[in-house]
Amino acid sequence: MHQLKQYWVAEALERDLGSPEVPESPMSYKRVIEIDESEEFPETEVNWLYHWKLQHYYIPTSCGGEFTSFEEFVALVRVLCRRDQTIGIAFTTLFWSFITWMTGNDEQNNSCPTTSKIIMGPCAWATQSESMAAI
Repeated sequence: MHQLKQYWVAEALERDLGSPEVPESPMSYKRVIEIDESEEFPETEVNWLYHWKLQHYYIPTSCGGEFTSFEEFVALVRVLCRRDQTIGIAFTTLFWSFITWMTGNDEQNNSCPTTSKIIMGPCAWATQSESMAAI
C-alpha cells in the first residue's frame, strides 16, 4: 500500500528524531522532562528543527517553500506535540507567518521566506483592515 504524500514529511521527521525513549535522541522524553523541570526555552531543540528545515514546510510552494496542505502541516505538528507540547507550540507559532501570504503584498511575500528560511526566525506583519484604520 502506498503512503499518502501528505504524511511523507511527518514520517521523515519522526524517523530523523529517532526513538523518544533513547535519551540521546533529539527531543527524547528524558530531554523534554529536563527542559520542563528547568523551565528553560527549548532553544537547542528548536534550532535542531530549523536545521532540519522544518520552517520550509510553513511557506507555500508559490513563495519558494514546501507547504502543500494543511493536512501535511497538522501531521508535522502531531509529531512535535507527541514528544513535547511546548516545543510543538513554540515552533508552530511560525505558522502565523501564513497571514503574510494570505494578506501581504508582493514585497512582504518575497521577504518573509528569506526571514524564515535563511535567518531561521519567525516572520510576521502587522495588518489591519481599512474599516478598522486609525483616524
